[in-house]
Amino acid sequence: MSSQANDKKLVIVETIMIIAIICTLAIVSFPKFYKAKILKEARECRNYLKEIAYAKAQWALDTKAYEGNGLPADFSEINAFIKGGSPKCPGGGKYIYNTVGVKPECSIGIGVDRKSGTTDDHILKD
Repeated sequence: MSSQANDKKLVIVETIMIIAIICTLAIVSFPKFYKAKILKEARECRNYLKEIAYAKAQWALDTKAYEGNGLPADFSEINAFIKGGSPKCPGGGKYIYNTVGVKPECSIGIGVDRKSGTTDDHILKD
């Protein structure tokens, strides 16, 4: 009987060790998954900003608008040039279209690391 009791104690200890190892691996990997998510959102946001810039340029050509001219109030004319319509920032920001000749912006701007020029920025580069 004592042999069976020792076996049960050993199984419990082994199970606890396996759970501890799994928890340690999870704690180590979660920050990497979070950073990958942030980088993906920033990359998608920059791609949407490029689409908005190209759509503004196409709209300006079609309407003969010049640099500095205002845009239509509801942006539906510009969004017609974007596949899928009005884009939404995956990070939860809002897009600011700006005037003709000025790059569009995202309200998030600099990413979570608070350093300009890094890969998590929601800024359209030149």
